Amino acid sequence: MNSSPFGISGPESSYGISSSFNGVHTASNEDKYFLLSTTGEVLFETEGVILPFEGNDVTVLNDYSRSHNNGTERIASGVVTDAGEIVIPVKYHYLSVVDNEHFIVKEWEYEDMYRLIDRSGQTIIEIETDTPPVVDHTDNDAFISATNYWGETTVFNINGESILRVPYITNFSVSENGKYLYPSYLDDNSQQYIVYTAEGETHFQGDKIKDYHRVNNNNWLAFSDYSGFGYIDLETRESVQIPYEMNDSYFSFINGANVGTITNNRGEHVFFNSRLEEIFLPETQLMGHFVQFELNDIVYIYKNKGFYVLNKDGDILSEDALYAFAHEDSVYIQETNGKAYLLNKDTGKIIKEKK
Repeated sequence: MNSSPFGISGPESSYGISSSFNGVHTASNEDKYFLLSTTGEVLFETEGVILPFEGNDVTVLNDYSRSHNNGTERIASGVVTDAGEIVIPVKYHYLSVVDNEHFIVKEWEYEDMYRLIDRSGQTIIEIETDTPPVVDHTDNDAFISATNYWGETTVFNINGESILRVPYITNFSVSENGKYLYPSYLDDNSQQYIVYTAEGETHFQGDKIKDYHRVNNNNWLAFSDYSGFGYIDLETRESVQIPYEMNDSYFSFINGANVGTITNNRGEHVFFNSRLEEIFLPETQLMGHFVQFELNDIVYIYKNKGFYVLNKDGDILSEDALYAFAHEDSVYIQETNGKAYLLNKDTGKIIKEKK
């Protein structure tokens, strides 16, 4: 039986929270899927596929056994709780979980409408789009962006209310504290980059000569132009920039951390800490592709063997990690040489060491 992974031990591991809030997780054995409690009790089993809970108490159940009249296979999706109760019938062509109480569905493959529904199956709002709406979350809220057939993008809140509409194609992301909405990309370079408040009011208008990418957890908006790169603090409107010879690359933060990255003119991956000082990570520079992500204020950057572990400001905690798990104030790291440490996440000070 194969269960969903919890720790960070390689690029194939799950980066999110695979279990439910109550610790229930999915497992598979041959052609069946199960829900397992923290004690290993089987709570539910099905011949369909159960997706990871990602911290919610509900998840998607996919049934591939349904068939069209012409004999071709089709997928049908519903929602199952971590107690094994099916709360949304397995009948939708498309279904995604917004949170424990809200879902985006599309009943038929060629239907030109998505719907935001609640747990009882009632429609909150119909969304005219031919591509799945994009959802971004804070701890307390969710925002849904969708582009219609005329190239207009609208952002809705969880109640289905329209917050803002822009006349171009994009997706919107929300800052960690839920204060700002910003475009994930601009489909047309002539469009002005604008950051909005969560109420849909204009907060910051960007300079058209700059490329803007990602707001981190400090509400720093990364930017780059022909002369260098830096960030703008959206709270104070103050900017920090350093000169740098740029090519077609751009500067962006790694998820919510204060660690940023670019590809320099030699094709090397270069990382910078919160002070915009270069972090020397030699085993990543010449790699054509590498995995980088941030989880619980810890940055993981994979190399050929093992990975680097950095705190959110770019201080190196390990250069040769085999396994790592971040807690609220500390991070446990096991290195390839067998040594293991429990470190303070901010200072890197060793709390406990196992040799």
